[in-house]
Amino acid sequence: MLFTEEAAEELLEYIDNKGLDMKGIRIVAVSIEENIHYQIYWEKEQLPDDEVFIQNGLKIFLDFKTKAALKEKMIFYTEREGKKGLFIMKSVSDCSTCSTVCF
Repeated sequence: MLFTEEAAEELLEYIDNKGLDMKGIRIVAVSIEENIHYQIYWEKEQLPDDEVFIQNGLKIFLDFKTKAALKEKMIFYTEREGKKGLFIMKSVSDCSTCSTVCF
């Protein structure tokens, strides 16, 4: 998993501006039929089976299943059509899987 510096900085700025008591985010992979969908939550603490990645001070909490699902994925911050958020690109090795300028 590659979580960009800009994505971490944007989330940390949001946490700071809103005065949230959060340590980071949790990403959860959910299988729906044959597809994997990702859910992202604000997180206060590490769970016993979590693996924690730190990007620019942002803690990213993942369980084993999610870590495996995010292998070779890039997560970056984007703004399109007035909406801001995180985007998970299918493959770090193939930028053609995405039409967004991410770096």
